[in-house]
Amino acid sequence: MAIIRPTIEQTFFNISVSVTNTVTSLQAQIQEPSMIQAFMLCNPSSNANSVFFGDQNVSTTTGIELVTGSSIFFNIIQDRQMYELQDLGVKETEVLLALAQQCADITPIGIPVIVWNPSNIWLIAGVAGPTLINAMLFRNVYT
Repeated sequence: MAIIRPTIEQTFFNISVSVTNTVTSLQAQIQEPSMIQAFMLCNPSSNANSVFFGDQNVSTTTGIELVTGSSIFFNIIQDRQMYELQDLGVKETEVLLALAQQCADITPIGIPVIVWNPSNIWLIAGVAGPTLINAMLFRNVYT
């Protein structure tokens, strides 16, 4: 019997972030809870300044520079888990234990989901005036 896998649409949303010479969290721009599996940052070519990103201690000398007219993409690659086989394996184990007259409660394995936490992504610009950049965030489709 073949397992038919349902099609799940990859969803994403765009936000604009106003970056100054004070560190700004990407989370502050997101108005909804979400499980982010990938994100892209873009510093449009119409901007005059670079933007830097990193952790909460990011600076223009320690951050990764996003120069004007460039973008960068971060993606977590989830190694495929054979979760389709998990239920079958648990049932087989329960049957074998019942045949051996042993009592056991088999708990299915919780498969972890790895995601980005936008509150840990910080941005800063080298100038006080705002530099508007764009971000595209891709949700994890298994949530």
